[in-house]
Amino acid sequence: VLGGLGKLKADTNYIQFFPEDSAVPKTYAAMEKVGFPQSPLVVVLDGQASSTEMATFVDALSQLPHVQNVVAPRPGLSEMLGLISEDGSQQRIFLLTNYLGSQDLLALVKQVRSIHDLHISGADMTVTGTTMLWANMDSSVIDTQVRSLLIIAPVMLVVLCMLFRSVVLGVIGWILSCLPVAMIMGLMGFLGI
Repeated sequence: VLGGLGKLKADTNYIQFFPEDSAVPKTYAAMEKVGFPQSPLVVVLDGQASSTEMATFVDALSQLPHVQNVVAPRPGLSEMLGLISEDGSQQRIFLLTNYLGSQDLLALVKQVRSIHDLHISGADMTVTGTTMLWANMDSSVIDTQVRSLLIIAPVMLVVLCMLFRSVVLGVIGWILSCLPVAMIMGLMGFLGI
């Protein structure tokens, strides 16, 4: 069971919380089938990018998997949608994607960053939006839980050694305390929970 610890991953995909034959997953699948985007990402470019750089950047973004549509600055459209700041120093690009779990979304953002680094030289990039906020919150919760376990385990070992007034008994108690947690997490890894 402990071998499942290596398979343990954390992801938030709210569709998986519902039975497969219920209305929510069926509705999301139908929207994806007809090409209706469900998750917007906002790519903010801070600085000036040439029109050639922007065109190749937007074209590359539109080729990414899960991206249904890209709304980028264009004459007339930019003013109407507020895609360019008043002083022209920032441009917004909306990536309209299929519904993605947090891990898939973070993988997509990584691809967007590499495309930015390849095609845009004069502008820094930030990816924002509600879906990005949720993915970042998931990552933060996971990181916090891992750090907490790494801090608690040695502290618990010290406390048990002091409580039992024996290093050997403290280590045995520590192993017996950690084993159930490791087994549950390993089982979750094997079962894909």
